[in-house]
Amino acid sequence: GGRDTHFLRSNGWQVVGIDRFMGALDKCGRLESRYIHYNEVPESNLRTKDLSSTTSLIRTYECAKCPNLQLVQMELGTVPAKEEAEFFETHSSHLVLVVRYLRKPSLMNIARAVKPGGFLIYEHFATGCEHFGSPKNRELMLADSELYNLLCKDSETQAAMFHPPVINQREYLPDGRPEIWFVAQRR
Repeated sequence: GGRDTHFLRSNGWQVVGIDRFMGALDKCGRLESRYIHYNEVPESNLRTKDLSSTTSLIRTYECAKCPNLQLVQMELGTVPAKEEAEFFETHSSHLVLVVRYLRKPSLMNIARAVKPGGFLIYEHFATGCEHFGSPKNRELMLADSELYNLLCKDSETQAAMFHPPVINQREYLPDGRPEIWFVAQRR
């Protein structure tokens, strides 16, 4: 989330941070303010811009003092499929980082947001978390080879979008919950 956005932005990356909760975006803005803008109130620097001409379900916030940072409030699944696809097409990048977010119908749109030669870094809860608390719904978890099978294997009708992964492994949080760590380069 916010720490990753801050790290990438402060190291020169053009960053689009997406979250469904305005509170998470506010936290990211406060982090930027504390470490970069010397305690200025971030809300006074943020301006809203509607990205979509047909819906208000996507809202962006741009910081006047951080030209390489754009925060986007959007909940995938509430945005019409065509607009979601268009959003990711117009916000394609050489690096897409997803941390603990999964909406399986949106995976291909997220993957298409990676420019050829760019990287997808995906970290999310793995099957087995249900034994530790949350998430409990297996639809909200990744299976060990799910991203590999979806993105890195040729199908009968289409070549794989990504090269074989650099990292595709199961790791464990301190509380025992498993996660999938996946890093692959787009063809």
